[in-house]
Amino acid sequence: MWFPKNKITKAKYTYGDRFKSPNGKPYTGPYFETSDGRYIAGETPTPASYELSILKENKVKDTIPTYFPTPTEKQYSRGVFTRYFLKDSSSGKVVEVNEKVYSNRLQDRHISGITVEWYLKGPIEDRIINGVKTVGTETKNKSNVILANTKLIGVLNYVRNFKEFVRM
Repeated sequence: MWFPKNKITKAKYTYGDRFKSPNGKPYTGPYFETSDGRYIAGETPTPASYELSILKENKVKDTIPTYFPTPTEKQYSRGVFTRYFLKDSSSGKVVEVNEKVYSNRLQDRHISGITVEWYLKGPIEDRIINGVKTVGTETKNKSNVILANTKLIGVLNYVRNFKEFVRM
C-alpha cells in the first residue's frame, strides 16, 4: 500500500479503544490517517498495511474522566506542576485530566489539548519590594491560563481559582 507523504498524517497510537482490525478484534498499535479519512494500521504505508474500522466514537463528555489534581510534596518542593486540559471539538467541552489520559486522548482527531504550568510556592499577591514589583503566584497562574486560553478556548472558563494549591 502506498500513499504520497502529503496525503497521510504523522503516525499516532491507539490503545484498542478506537479501531478494529479486519478480523474484528480491537486494534492496538500505530496508525495513520489518509487525506480521504481512512485509518491505516502501521507507522507508515507498507505492503502489509491494512485499513482499520472505527470501533466506536469517543467524546469527552462520555469517555474522558475528569480529574482533580493533587500536587505531590516533590512538586511543592519544585514549586510548580503541570496541569493537563482537553477539549472535545464537537461539544466544545473542556475538562482537566491526568497526564496519561492527556497523552492517550490527543491521538483522537476531535480532541485537542494544552498543558499549563501551575505555580505552587511563593507569595500569592503581587508585591513591591524596594521599588521592584514582584509578581505573585496568583498573577503567574492567571497569566499562564490566559495564554493557554488563546490556544485552547474554554480553559479560562474552567479554571477560576488562580490561588488553588498555592502554599506560602
